Amino acid sequence: MKKSILFSLVALMVASVYATNAKYYVMPEPPSDSNGSGTSWANAITIDQLNAKIESTAHGDRVFLKSGIYKPTARIVVGYNITFKGGLAGIDDVTLDPNGEKSILDGQNTLTSIFYVLSGGLTTFENIEMRNAYQRGVDKYADAGGSMIFKKCIFDSCGRNWKSDYTANDGFSSLRGAVGRFKGVSTATLSFEDCVFSRNMYEESANQSLGMGMAIACLGWGRVTFDGCLFVSNGVGRASLKSTGGTLRNTRGAAIYSECPLTIRNTEFRANRAGINAALGGIVYIRNAGANSTFTNCLFMANSCEHINTDSSSKEGGIIAFRSKTGDTLDVVNCTFAYNFTASANNVSAGIDVGSSNSKANIRNSIFYGAQKTASLKCGKDICVSSGCTANIDYCLFEENSTACISGAGTINKGANNVFGDPKFARAITADEVSSIMVNNGSYYGYSADAYETVFSKADVHALNRKLTVDTGDPASPFANEPRPNGKRVNLGYYGNTPEALSTLSGMKIIIR
Repeated sequence: MKKSILFSLVALMVASVYATNAKYYVMPEPPSDSNGSGTSWANAITIDQLNAKIESTAHGDRVFLKSGIYKPTARIVVGYNITFKGGLAGIDDVTLDPNGEKSILDGQNTLTSIFYVLSGGLTTFENIEMRNAYQRGVDKYADAGGSMIFKKCIFDSCGRNWKSDYTANDGFSSLRGAVGRFKGVSTATLSFEDCVFSRNMYEESANQSLGMGMAIACLGWGRVTFDGCLFVSNGVGRASLKSTGGTLRNTRGAAIYSECPLTIRNTEFRANRAGINAALGGIVYIRNAGANSTFTNCLFMANSCEHINTDSSSKEGGIIAFRSKTGDTLDVVNCTFAYNFTASANNVSAGIDVGSSNSKANIRNSIFYGAQKTASLKCGKDICVSSGCTANIDYCLFEENSTACISGAGTINKGANNVFGDPKFARAITADEVSSIMVNNGSYYGYSADAYETVFSKADVHALNRKLTVDTGDPASPFANEPRPNGKRVNLGYYGNTPEALSTLSGMKIIIR
């Protein structure tokens, strides 16, 4: 009994140390009569004053930021598990800005990172925008075990001019991560919910290794999850692709580079770019410990793996490049791949590259259409399966039943339920429109700098070909989220099993006699 009481007292003492739950209130311009304590909106502090407080704060504290633009003069060091909640109106702990404005932390292209996280506990960011960080928005490199959650955050224009000559394959230092360089442990998770990643790229002309994970680089986590997110215009900038006489090396993962299992749901990848001359490309690159990664209801549109100097040597890449450990599995379900581009190379696909030894990809209920490629492409433009790998493909739509769409030296199991033809997108991109934005100037070959804004942003990939795409998915797949009548069977593509799916009878005339 005495031991039990003693243990309870010790537990209570430990809990008291780690659960002070202090609150700090931050404004871009605090009231002139603030006492600088940060304990209320009336006594709010600046972002630089906050930094001095939370470096020594206790576990479980919360930081509330009024909406507006902040310009910190030093990176914000997070030493313990803290919740940062931004976009507030500045009247209480929950009321958001009536105009929906976030709390914007502007690195002004001088801060190496905006947040520097050492925490071993849970760190949460909500309604925060990080932009113009010289290197990256968030740096989390310590092995301290602690999960991280980002909710409704925006990462914009980070790492655009940062020059650093990485050496390839030297561990964590070879990861770029303009949005964030995230290192975790197997007992922790990293998650992004309803976040936007835009224009995080390298924009200079230089001969150097840029580092893996142009936007996001992560390793060591038990799982990394993206849900309801948008990636647009991340990766290699046009100025870099125009470089002559130089090469950009080690750029695998224009949007995401991961050495962890990924779960990606309801997420869009638009107009992200990877260069692949003397480099490894790819938009999402899964390497090493990526076992059992899944993509569900995702859209990949107008992304490109572009050759520089148009050589034809062997490269690696793909819109999804699965290069994980032996025996690992990738599942791609209800996704749409539209108008992606890949340049001349051996193992670069405008869709999915299954490339790690003895790995397996299961692909179903998905649409592959409008991929663009150079004439000398040596693998399938939609799916490439390398030797020793397996792809199981069923209940999917391709433009045609040929090796031009699916090929490789590995094992390809095409089920009997695939369909072939035009999905009839609600707003398709014409051949003339594609031709108008293709560039071949001898330095690089691919889409023009304004291709997305002038052409691809007009696309609407709701599939209207009822015969091929409505109620033609795997009968075992969930369908209940589709509007009724839904035929009790899932539609193909990005909108399958969602409220935006075409119903069984929509667009049909019912004649009653």
